[in-house]
Amino acid sequence: MLRPASVLVFAGAILTATPVLANDFCDKELKPLIDNRLAITASINAISKNPKKSGAREAFCSRIKAYISADEKIIDYMRKNKDFCAIPDQTIAQFIKDVGTAGKTHKKVCMGPPPQARPRPGGPPALPKPPVELRLE
Repeated sequence: MLRPASVLVFAGAILTATPVLANDFCDKELKPLIDNRLAITASINAISKNPKKSGAREAFCSRIKAYISADEKIIDYMRKNKDFCAIPDQTIAQFIKDVGTAGKTHKKVCMGPPPQARPRPGGPPALPKPPVELRLE
């Protein structure tokens, strides 16, 4: 038969081991999400190295949408398991900030006409001066 003191020691050992088990569990759950995010980031960086390549804008836009989606899944997991996984608020805030930045980039790059179709700043080019100076009399 167990003594009350040994039961408390046993219960204490289980409770102190729980965060370690939770962190292992959380790491296993988050790893595929983070790996997916890193793969998408690598593909975005590869596309960004050759921005003038044919289809680069479309590929970039699809990858940035995938990046935002991946981050939203990570944020959702972190919010649901914040206490269990001991995730700091700063980590969640940083992911939310990253989603906002990626959203602004998506809007800037992907929501307008392609760069070659955009009007030039300052309006159309000025007409050239005539070869001789004309005077009206």
